[in-house]
Amino acid sequence: MRLFEKLNAAFIPNRRKAYIVSGIVILLCVASLAIRGLETGIDFQGGMEFVIETDGDLDVSTVRGGLASALSTT
Repeated sequence: MRLFEKLNAAFIPNRRKAYIVSGIVILLCVASLAIRGLETGIDFQGGMEFVIETDGDLDVSTVRGGLASALSTT
């Protein structure tokens, strides 16, 4: 089972095409990073993330008020 026995790939004559394609891909990646930026998660930003699952809908102001009273030091 010799799959590549008669393979005749001309890599050297096609190197400029490969350089052009690689350069275009690199430029697109750099442009994407410049335009969109990196979307870092909580692990790169620092801090903590809490996920709380409930059965019903919660009002944001109720949760904030409960957390403020529970975490207040005074």
